[in-house]
Amino acid sequence: MSRLCAWTTLLAVLAVSAPAVSRAEESARELFDKGTAAYALGHFDEAAQDYEKAFSLKPDPALLFNAAQAHRQASNKKRALVLYQNYIRLYGNRVSNRAEVERIVASLKKAIDSEQQAASVPPTETATPEPGQGHEPTPPPPAVTTAPPPAATASRPDLTQTPPEKPLIKKPWFWAVVGGSVAAVALGVGLGVGLGTAAHDPKASIGTLKVN
Repeated sequence: MSRLCAWTTLLAVLAVSAPAVSRAEESARELFDKGTAAYALGHFDEAAQDYEKAFSLKPDPALLFNAAQAHRQASNKKRALVLYQNYIRLYGNRVSNRAEVERIVASLKKAIDSEQQAASVPPTETATPEPGQGHEPTPPPPAVTTAPPPAATASRPDLTQTPPEKPLIKKPWFWAVVGGSVAAVALGVGLGVGLGTAAHDPKASIGTLKVN
């Protein structure tokens, strides 16, 4: 009778837990599909979270490996290193890619150490920008010299200076002399012409010439 009760109790437990296990696996499958789609679109942070949630519902080595891969693609080196190391620790004897994961682990450790060293060493000197790069110093503005004020000019003419002499043709007496000379020449020419003409004119004869 006791054995019958035990089997009855076990079947009841299995009957109750079976739907719960089925729902967990279904949720893990949905998260796996969602994470795979996010990974394909390059949303690596989102994919890593989905794979981790799926692994918490169904501890499958593939889900843990996928979560580590997504974190590494998202440049979350420290988180990826933890998941890779746990993947080897838990499933290293059962998976075929252990050697590959171990190489990834070594590469991540080296990269993390380099970043930590670079962050802990302060810069010792500043870089000088090359010509044409960055902001070059602005040359000082050219010196501005003030020109002396122009010399004041006299508003009145200087009466002490001798005015320039007028040309000969602009003097009144020049034209008077020229006019007298022209008149005398004209008079002489007129007399000469008159005398020359009078010398050749025939004189009137006494009486009248008769022609038979």
